[in-house]
Amino acid sequence: MVVRVKRHPRGFVMVRLPPAAFLLLLLPALCQADGDCDHFRPATAAEQQAYAAMRAAVAKAAPAAPKDWQRSDQLDLQHGEAIPDCEGIDPTAALHYRFRFEYAWDKTIGSAQAQAAGNSMALGTGGQQAKRQELEMQMDAAREARKQARRAGNTAEYDRLDARLKAIRQEQSALDEAVSQGLMAQMQSGAWAQKMNEGVPKQQEASVSVQVNADVAWVPDDAQPVQVAGAREAWWRPADMGSLVILVGPWDAKTHRVAPAHGAPVTRPRTVVIEIKAERAMAESLATGMDVAAIASLVH
Repeated sequence: MVVRVKRHPRGFVMVRLPPAAFLLLLLPALCQADGDCDHFRPATAAEQQAYAAMRAAVAKAAPAAPKDWQRSDQLDLQHGEAIPDCEGIDPTAALHYRFRFEYAWDKTIGSAQAQAAGNSMALGTGGQQAKRQELEMQMDAAREARKQARRAGNTAEYDRLDARLKAIRQEQSALDEAVSQGLMAQMQSGAWAQKMNEGVPKQQEASVSVQVNADVAWVPDDAQPVQVAGAREAWWRPADMGSLVILVGPWDAKTHRVAPAHGAPVTRPRTVVIEIKAERAMAESLATGMDVAAIASLVH
């Protein structure tokens, strides 16, 4: 399969993929496209070393999956072995590439939790469940005593215990009716659905994307600053369900841009943009669990 690439003089690398290769958009080390280039040169030892070092650092620094979540890594070392080399491409511009980690909430755990919650609610409140257990113990005791009275030929005691068992059954029936009415009321009010969905996250998927050698980062006017250890700056962006962006490198604090490097081939990463897409609480938790300082140590 041929990947068509052209490097812009400002340093952007763009990719045009044939339709069958669309899935490559999900892989790391994505180049970015504004033209055609089908000629590649082997990466130099220094370029391969820089790529491999960043890949290893990112893999080690990535946050672990939270409880009840699963993580899948999209890392592919092959993307660091060739460099686009066509007319018009600035040989000194840094190659852009990206690593990605996806997180998914384990729905089997949620199903088990919902089933347990449903079973508990179907048995009634805590007080009703305790009352049912008490009545069952009284029933067992009365049955055993009635058996002994029959064996002893004590007709009066047998009749008394038989009446007691009927009374206990009536109490059980009344309790079952109260539980049924309560359950119906919870279903109508929405409390049943709320209980069944306790612990289920609103967003059941999340991702961490690490883009290397970007020249510009999107920080909108409504972005809110966030403190992340090891980062030059970090922002929460409320738009599009929200995302947290972490900037590493010599970014301009006002424009959030970096002037492209020229004059010598770039073999060491110049910038890193870490984008975490998740609910804010989870995004900040993932950021806290990520070793940003280790990634920053490879950026000049």
